[in-house]
Amino acid sequence: MTETGTVAEVRRIIAEGDLHTVFQPIVDLETRSVVAYEALSRGPAGSSAEMPDTLFRVASEVGLTAALDQACVAESLRAGHRAGIVEPLSLFVNVEAQALDLFADLLPISLVVVVEITERDLLDDLGMLLRSVSRLRASGLKIAMDDVGSNPASLAVLPLVRPDIIKLDMSLLQNQPSRHTARIMDAVSTYQEEFGAVVVAEGVETEQHISQALALGATLGQGYLFGRPSDLAPEASPPGVQVRSDVAETRPAATPFSIAAQFRTPTTSTRPLLVQTSMLLEARALDGDSSMVVLSTFRDDEDFDDDLRARYTTLASRSSLVAVFLQDRFGTLPAMDGIDRLEVRAFAASDPLRAEWSMIVLSGTYSAMLTAREVSRPDGPGLFEYILTHDREIVTRGALALAVRL
Repeated sequence: MTETGTVAEVRRIIAEGDLHTVFQPIVDLETRSVVAYEALSRGPAGSSAEMPDTLFRVASEVGLTAALDQACVAESLRAGHRAGIVEPLSLFVNVEAQALDLFADLLPISLVVVVEITERDLLDDLGMLLRSVSRLRASGLKIAMDDVGSNPASLAVLPLVRPDIIKLDMSLLQNQPSRHTARIMDAVSTYQEEFGAVVVAEGVETEQHISQALALGATLGQGYLFGRPSDLAPEASPPGVQVRSDVAETRPAATPFSIAAQFRTPTTSTRPLLVQTSMLLEARALDGDSSMVVLSTFRDDEDFDDDLRARYTTLASRSSLVAVFLQDRFGTLPAMDGIDRLEVRAFAASDPLRAEWSMIVLSGTYSAMLTAREVSRPDGPGLFEYILTHDREIVTRGALALAVRL
Protein backbone atom coordinates (compact mmCIF):
# COMPACT_ATOMS: atom_id res chain seq x y z
CA MET A 1 0.00 0.00 0.00
CA THR A 2 1.36 3.44 -0.89
CA GLU A 3 2.00 6.17 1.68
CA THR A 4 -1.08 7.96 0.35
CA GLY A 5 -3.02 4.79 0.98
CA THR A 6 -1.63 4.55 4.49
CA VAL A 7 -2.72 8.13 5.21
CA ALA A 8 -6.20 7.30 3.95
CA GLU A 9 -6.24 4.19 6.13
CA VAL A 10 -5.25 6.18 9.23
CA ARG A 11 -7.99 8.71 8.51
CA ARG A 12 -10.50 5.87 8.22
CA ILE A 13 -9.27 4.22 11.44
CA ILE A 14 -9.74 7.48 13.34
CA ALA A 15 -13.13 8.27 11.81
CA GLU A 16 -14.52 4.79 12.47
CA GLY A 17 -12.67 4.10 15.72
CA ASP A 18 -11.36 0.90 14.13
CA LEU A 19 -8.81 0.22 16.86
CA HIS A 20 -7.86 -2.79 18.93
CA THR A 21 -6.59 -2.67 22.52
CA VAL A 22 -4.18 -5.15 24.07
CA PHE A 23 -2.98 -5.17 27.67
CA GLN A 24 0.42 -5.76 29.25
CA PRO A 25 0.69 -6.51 32.99
CA ILE A 26 2.63 -4.39 35.47
CA VAL A 27 3.78 -6.41 38.46
CA ASP A 28 5.23 -5.99 41.93
CA LEU A 29 8.90 -6.97 41.56
CA GLU A 30 9.04 -8.62 44.96
CA THR A 31 5.80 -10.63 44.92
CA ARG A 32 5.32 -10.90 41.11
CA SER A 33 1.63 -10.09 41.63
CA VAL A 34 -0.16 -8.02 38.97
CA VAL A 35 -0.97 -4.52 40.18
CA ALA A 36 -1.99 -2.86 36.90
CA TYR A 37 -2.27 -3.21 33.14
CA GLU A 38 -1.11 -0.85 30.43
CA ALA A 39 -3.53 -0.40 27.54
CA LEU A 40 -1.78 -0.42 24.15
CA SER A 41 -3.56 0.55 20.94
CA ARG A 42 -3.20 -1.18 17.59
CA GLY A 43 -4.68 -0.63 14.16
CA PRO A 44 -6.70 -3.35 12.43
CA ALA A 45 -4.85 -6.67 12.05
CA GLY A 46 -3.17 -6.89 8.66
CA SER A 47 -3.52 -3.16 8.02
CA SER A 48 -0.57 -1.02 6.94
CA ALA A 49 -1.23 0.99 10.12
CA GLU A 50 -1.54 -1.95 12.49
CA MET A 51 1.61 -1.15 14.48
CA PRO A 52 1.48 1.92 16.76
CA ASP A 53 4.74 3.44 15.45
CA THR A 54 3.26 3.70 11.94
CA LEU A 55 -0.16 4.71 13.19
CA PHE A 56 1.08 7.64 15.27
CA ARG A 57 3.80 8.71 12.83
CA VAL A 58 1.34 9.06 9.95
CA ALA A 59 -1.23 10.78 12.19
CA SER A 60 1.41 13.29 13.25
CA GLU A 61 2.41 14.00 9.65
CA VAL A 62 -1.16 14.94 8.73
CA GLY A 63 -2.02 16.80 11.94
CA LEU A 64 -4.30 14.15 13.41
CA THR A 65 -2.37 13.25 16.57
CA ALA A 66 -4.99 14.65 18.94
CA ALA A 67 -7.85 12.98 17.06
CA LEU A 68 -6.05 9.62 17.04
CA ASP A 69 -5.17 9.96 20.70
CA GLN A 70 -8.78 10.65 21.61
CA ALA A 71 -9.92 7.59 19.65
CA CYS A 72 -7.24 5.40 21.26
CA VAL A 73 -8.05 6.61 24.77
CA ALA A 74 -11.78 6.08 24.29
CA GLU A 75 -11.26 2.53 23.00
CA SER A 76 -8.70 1.73 25.74
CA LEU A 77 -11.14 2.78 28.46
CA ARG A 78 -13.98 0.78 26.92
CA ALA A 79 -11.74 -2.28 26.56
CA GLY A 80 -10.46 -1.92 30.12
CA HIS A 81 -14.00 -1.77 31.40
CA ARG A 82 -14.99 -4.86 29.38
CA ALA A 83 -11.96 -6.76 30.70
CA GLY A 84 -12.86 -6.01 34.31
CA ILE A 85 -9.76 -3.98 35.15
CA VAL A 86 -11.37 -2.35 38.17
CA GLU A 87 -10.20 -1.31 41.62
CA PRO A 88 -7.81 -2.23 43.15
CA LEU A 89 -6.16 -2.77 39.75
CA SER A 90 -5.04 0.31 37.87
CA LEU A 91 -5.25 0.90 34.13
CA PHE A 92 -2.36 2.82 32.52
CA VAL A 93 -3.49 4.73 29.43
CA ASN A 94 -1.01 6.47 27.13
CA VAL A 95 -1.82 10.06 26.19
CA GLU A 96 0.20 12.42 24.02
CA ALA A 97 1.00 15.68 25.82
CA GLN A 98 -0.94 17.77 23.29
CA ALA A 99 -4.09 15.66 23.79
CA LEU A 100 -4.28 15.70 27.59
CA ASP A 101 -7.16 18.17 27.64
CA LEU A 102 -9.37 15.66 25.84
CA PHE A 103 -8.95 13.02 28.50
CA ALA A 104 -11.24 14.07 31.36
CA ASP A 105 -14.40 13.96 29.21
CA LEU A 106 -13.79 10.29 28.34
CA LEU A 107 -13.26 8.87 31.83
CA PRO A 108 -15.58 6.11 33.13
CA ILE A 109 -16.04 6.22 36.88
CA SER A 110 -15.49 2.48 37.33
CA LEU A 111 -11.79 2.54 36.38
CA VAL A 112 -8.74 3.48 38.44
CA VAL A 113 -6.85 5.27 35.67
CA VAL A 114 -3.22 6.35 35.51
CA VAL A 115 -2.62 8.89 32.73
CA GLU A 116 0.70 7.94 31.16
CA ILE A 117 2.23 10.95 29.41
CA THR A 118 4.39 9.92 26.48
CA GLU A 119 7.85 11.44 26.08
CA ARG A 120 7.19 12.92 22.63
CA ASP A 121 6.88 16.73 22.35
CA LEU A 122 6.92 17.36 26.10
CA LEU A 123 8.35 20.85 25.74
CA ASP A 124 6.40 21.97 22.67
CA ASP A 125 3.78 23.62 24.90
CA LEU A 126 4.91 23.24 28.50
CA GLY A 127 2.30 25.65 29.85
CA MET A 128 -0.52 23.65 28.29
CA LEU A 129 0.99 20.41 29.62
CA LEU A 130 1.16 21.72 33.18
CA ARG A 131 -2.34 23.21 33.12
CA SER A 132 -3.76 19.95 31.76
CA VAL A 133 -1.97 17.87 34.41
CA SER A 134 -3.37 20.13 37.11
CA ARG A 135 -6.94 19.64 35.82
CA LEU A 136 -6.50 15.87 35.57
CA ARG A 137 -5.21 15.69 39.14
CA ALA A 138 -8.17 17.75 40.28
CA SER A 139 -10.34 15.00 38.73
CA GLY A 140 -8.63 12.44 40.96
CA LEU A 141 -6.34 10.89 38.35
CA LYS A 142 -2.74 9.82 38.86
CA ILE A 143 -0.01 10.90 36.46
CA ALA A 144 2.81 8.74 35.09
CA MET A 145 5.78 9.91 33.04
CA ASP A 146 6.71 7.40 30.34
CA ASP A 147 10.20 6.47 29.10
CA VAL A 148 12.11 8.61 31.60
CA GLY A 149 15.74 8.58 30.56
CA SER A 150 15.14 8.28 26.82
CA ASN A 151 15.73 12.00 26.25
CA PRO A 152 16.68 15.04 28.36
CA ALA A 153 13.17 16.51 28.18
CA SER A 154 11.75 13.80 30.43
CA LEU A 155 14.19 14.75 33.20
CA ALA A 156 13.70 18.46 32.55
CA VAL A 157 9.95 18.38 33.22
CA LEU A 158 10.07 15.82 36.02
CA PRO A 159 10.05 18.31 38.93
CA LEU A 160 7.44 20.48 37.18
CA VAL A 161 4.96 17.78 36.18
CA ARG A 162 5.54 15.95 39.48
CA PRO A 163 4.38 12.54 38.25
CA ASP A 164 3.04 10.06 40.78
CA ILE A 165 4.72 7.28 38.80
CA ILE A 166 7.99 7.25 36.85
CA LYS A 167 8.42 4.65 34.10
CA LEU A 168 12.08 4.07 33.32
CA ASP A 169 12.98 3.63 29.66
CA MET A 170 13.82 0.02 28.78
CA SER A 171 17.30 0.99 27.56
CA LEU A 172 18.33 1.51 31.20
CA LEU A 173 17.88 -2.23 31.76
CA GLN A 174 18.86 -3.63 28.40
CA ASN A 175 22.07 -1.64 27.79
CA GLN A 176 25.29 -1.84 29.76
CA PRO A 177 25.43 0.64 32.68
CA SER A 178 26.97 3.93 31.63
CA ARG A 179 27.41 7.48 32.85
CA HIS A 180 23.98 8.18 31.34
CA THR A 181 22.47 5.36 33.44
CA ALA A 182 24.08 6.81 36.56
CA ARG A 183 22.74 10.30 35.71
CA ILE A 184 19.20 8.96 35.37
CA MET A 185 19.58 6.95 38.58
CA ASP A 186 20.76 10.09 40.40
CA ALA A 187 17.90 12.26 39.10
CA VAL A 188 15.19 9.67 39.74
CA SER A 189 16.55 8.92 43.21
CA THR A 190 16.51 12.64 44.04
CA TYR A 191 12.93 12.98 42.85
CA GLN A 192 11.75 9.77 44.51
CA GLU A 193 13.30 10.75 47.83
CA GLU A 194 11.58 14.14 47.77
CA PHE A 195 8.15 13.18 46.46
CA GLY A 196 7.70 9.48 47.15
CA ALA A 197 6.91 8.54 43.56
CA VAL A 198 6.52 4.93 42.44
CA VAL A 199 9.14 3.75 39.92
CA VAL A 200 8.28 1.22 37.18
CA ALA A 201 11.03 -0.44 35.12
CA GLU A 202 10.07 -1.16 31.51
CA GLY A 203 11.61 -3.85 29.31
CA VAL A 204 12.05 -6.53 31.99
CA GLU A 205 12.90 -9.71 30.07
CA THR A 206 15.32 -11.61 32.35
CA GLU A 207 15.96 -12.18 36.04
CA GLN A 208 19.09 -10.04 35.66
CA HIS A 209 16.88 -7.20 34.48
CA ILE A 210 14.93 -7.49 37.73
CA SER A 211 18.14 -7.02 39.72
CA GLN A 212 19.02 -3.97 37.63
CA ALA A 213 15.51 -2.57 38.05
CA LEU A 214 15.69 -2.90 41.83
CA ALA A 215 19.12 -1.23 41.83
CA LEU A 216 17.60 1.71 39.93
CA GLY A 217 14.94 2.14 42.61
CA ALA A 218 12.04 0.42 40.84
CA THR A 219 9.43 -1.49 42.83
CA LEU A 220 7.24 -2.38 39.84
CA GLY A 221 8.16 -3.94 36.51
CA GLN A 222 6.76 -4.44 33.03
CA GLY A 223 8.10 -6.60 30.21
CA TYR A 224 8.04 -9.91 28.38
CA LEU A 225 9.24 -11.78 31.48
CA PHE A 226 5.85 -11.06 33.05
CA GLY A 227 3.71 -11.12 29.92
CA ARG A 228 3.46 -9.83 26.38
CA PRO A 229 0.69 -7.45 25.28
CA SER A 230 -2.42 -9.56 24.72
CA ASP A 231 -6.18 -9.64 24.89
CA LEU A 232 -7.84 -10.14 28.26
CA ALA A 233 -10.97 -12.20 28.67
CA PRO A 234 -13.85 -10.18 30.18
CA GLU A 235 -13.76 -10.15 33.98
CA ALA A 236 -10.68 -12.42 33.88
CA SER A 237 -8.05 -10.07 35.28
CA PRO A 238 -6.51 -11.25 38.57
CA PRO A 239 -6.78 -9.33 41.85
CA GLY A 240 -4.04 -6.80 42.44
CA VAL A 241 -2.68 -4.10 44.72
CA GLN A 242 -3.56 -0.50 43.89
CA VAL A 243 -0.66 1.65 42.75
CA ARG A 244 -0.07 4.37 45.34
CA SER A 245 2.33 7.28 45.67
CA ASP A 246 2.84 10.20 48.04
CA VAL A 247 3.06 12.96 45.44
CA ALA A 248 0.71 15.82 46.27
CA GLU A 249 -0.66 18.55 44.05
CA THR A 250 1.09 21.89 44.39
CA ARG A 251 -0.74 25.07 43.46
CA PRO A 252 1.85 27.78 42.81
CA ALA A 253 1.32 31.32 43.99
CA ALA A 254 1.28 34.19 41.50
CA THR A 255 5.00 34.97 41.20
CA PRO A 256 8.40 33.56 42.21
CA PHE A 257 9.04 36.30 44.78
CA SER A 258 5.64 35.90 46.46
CA ILE A 259 6.28 32.17 46.73
CA ALA A 260 9.80 32.50 48.12
CA ALA A 261 8.69 35.16 50.61
CA GLN A 262 6.32 32.63 52.19
CA PHE A 263 9.32 30.58 53.31
CA ARG A 264 12.32 32.92 53.43
CA THR A 265 12.95 36.43 54.77
CA PRO A 266 14.22 38.77 52.02
CA THR A 267 17.64 40.44 52.27
CA THR A 268 18.46 43.89 50.86
CA SER A 269 21.11 44.48 48.20
CA THR A 270 22.10 46.83 45.42
CA ARG A 271 21.74 45.78 41.79
CA PRO A 272 25.43 45.00 40.97
CA LEU A 273 25.65 42.13 43.46
CA LEU A 274 22.42 40.61 42.16
CA VAL A 275 23.62 40.92 38.56
CA GLN A 276 26.75 38.95 39.44
CA THR A 277 24.70 36.34 41.31
CA SER A 278 22.38 35.96 38.33
CA MET A 279 25.40 35.47 36.05
CA LEU A 280 26.72 32.84 38.45
CA LEU A 281 23.46 30.92 38.15
CA GLU A 282 23.74 31.18 34.36
CA ALA A 283 27.19 29.62 34.64
CA ARG A 284 25.79 26.82 36.85
CA ALA A 285 23.22 26.13 34.16
CA LEU A 286 25.90 26.03 31.46
CA ASP A 287 27.89 23.55 33.56
CA GLY A 288 24.84 21.31 34.03
CA ASP A 289 23.49 18.61 31.77
CA SER A 290 21.01 18.99 28.94
CA SER A 291 18.01 18.37 31.23
CA MET A 292 18.37 21.90 32.63
CA VAL A 293 15.43 24.32 32.58
CA VAL A 294 16.12 28.06 32.93
CA LEU A 295 13.29 30.53 33.60
CA SER A 296 13.92 34.27 33.96
CA THR A 297 11.84 37.41 34.35
CA PHE A 298 12.84 40.98 33.50
CA ARG A 299 10.91 44.09 34.36
CA ASP A 300 10.86 45.34 30.76
CA ASP A 301 12.41 44.68 27.38
CA GLU A 302 15.20 47.24 27.92
CA ASP A 303 16.68 44.96 30.59
CA PHE A 304 17.01 42.13 28.05
CA ASP A 305 19.84 43.75 26.09
CA ASP A 306 22.01 42.35 23.31
CA ASP A 307 24.53 40.86 25.73
CA LEU A 308 21.81 38.99 27.63
CA ARG A 309 20.22 37.78 24.40
CA ALA A 310 23.54 36.28 23.32
CA ARG A 311 24.05 34.61 26.69
CA TYR A 312 20.54 33.17 26.73
CA THR A 313 20.95 31.88 23.19
CA THR A 314 24.00 29.96 24.40
CA LEU A 315 22.05 28.71 27.41
CA ALA A 316 19.29 27.43 25.14
CA SER A 317 21.78 25.47 23.04
CA ARG A 318 22.81 23.49 26.12
CA SER A 319 19.49 23.16 27.98
CA SER A 320 16.12 21.51 27.47
CA LEU A 321 14.25 24.79 27.79
CA VAL A 322 15.06 28.45 28.40
CA ALA A 323 12.17 30.88 28.86
CA VAL A 324 12.32 34.66 29.30
CA PHE A 325 9.38 36.72 30.56
CA LEU A 326 9.42 40.52 30.20
CA GLN A 327 7.18 43.52 29.75
CA ASP A 328 7.03 44.69 26.15
CA ARG A 329 6.55 48.38 26.83
CA PHE A 330 7.42 49.67 23.38
CA GLY A 331 6.28 46.83 21.16
CA THR A 332 9.88 45.88 20.54
CA LEU A 333 9.87 42.38 21.99
CA PRO A 334 13.11 40.85 20.71
CA ALA A 335 12.64 38.45 17.83
CA MET A 336 14.14 35.10 18.81
CA ASP A 337 12.57 33.01 16.06
CA GLY A 338 14.61 30.07 14.88
CA ILE A 339 16.39 29.54 18.19
CA ASP A 340 15.50 26.09 19.45
CA ARG A 341 14.43 25.69 23.08
CA LEU A 342 14.29 29.46 23.72
CA GLU A 343 10.91 31.06 24.51
CA VAL A 344 10.37 34.81 24.97
CA ARG A 345 6.99 35.82 26.40
CA ALA A 346 5.59 39.28 27.15
CA PHE A 347 3.44 40.20 30.14
CA ALA A 348 1.20 43.20 30.75
CA ALA A 349 2.12 46.24 32.83
CA SER A 350 -0.53 45.17 35.35
CA ASP A 351 1.06 41.76 35.83
CA PRO A 352 2.68 41.36 39.29
CA LEU A 353 5.77 40.06 37.50
CA ARG A 354 6.39 43.70 36.52
CA ALA A 355 7.82 44.40 39.98
CA GLU A 356 10.15 41.39 40.02
CA TRP A 357 13.40 40.15 38.60
CA SER A 358 13.97 36.40 38.86
CA MET A 359 16.41 33.75 37.68
CA ILE A 360 15.48 30.08 38.18
CA VAL A 361 17.65 27.09 37.30
CA LEU A 362 16.17 23.63 37.71
CA SER A 363 17.19 20.12 36.66
CA GLY A 364 16.82 16.60 37.94
CA THR A 365 19.54 17.15 40.54
CA TYR A 366 20.15 20.93 40.81
CA SER A 367 17.90 23.78 41.85
CA ALA A 368 18.47 27.48 42.47
CA MET A 369 16.35 30.61 42.44
CA LEU A 370 17.29 34.25 42.76
CA THR A 371 14.21 36.47 42.95
CA ALA A 372 14.26 40.18 43.72
CA ARG A 373 11.94 43.15 43.95
CA GLU A 374 12.91 46.82 43.88
CA VAL A 375 12.03 48.62 47.10
CA SER A 376 13.35 52.11 46.41
CA ARG A 377 14.91 54.20 43.69
CA PRO A 378 16.90 56.99 45.43
CA ASP A 379 19.41 59.27 43.71
CA GLY A 380 22.00 56.54 44.10
CA PRO A 381 21.77 52.89 43.01
CA GLY A 382 18.37 51.28 43.39
CA LEU A 383 17.85 48.91 46.29
CA PHE A 384 16.31 45.48 46.01
CA GLU A 385 14.99 42.99 48.49
CA TYR A 386 15.94 39.53 47.31
CA ILE A 387 15.84 35.85 48.18
CA LEU A 388 18.43 33.34 47.01
CA THR A 389 17.46 29.74 47.70
CA HIS A 390 18.46 26.23 46.67
CA ASP A 391 15.54 24.60 48.49
CA ARG A 392 14.12 22.34 45.82
CA GLU A 393 10.50 22.66 46.91
CA ILE A 394 10.62 26.47 46.86
CA VAL A 395 12.51 26.57 43.56
CA THR A 396 10.07 24.14 41.94
CA ARG A 397 7.08 26.20 43.06
CA GLY A 398 8.69 29.32 41.65
CA ALA A 399 9.41 27.53 38.38
CA LEU A 400 5.81 26.33 38.14
CA ALA A 401 4.52 29.88 38.62
CA LEU A 402 6.36 30.84 35.44
CA ALA A 403 6.08 27.62 33.44
CA VAL A 404 2.26 27.61 33.52
CA ARG A 405 2.39 30.97 31.69
CA LEU A 406 4.10 29.44 28.65
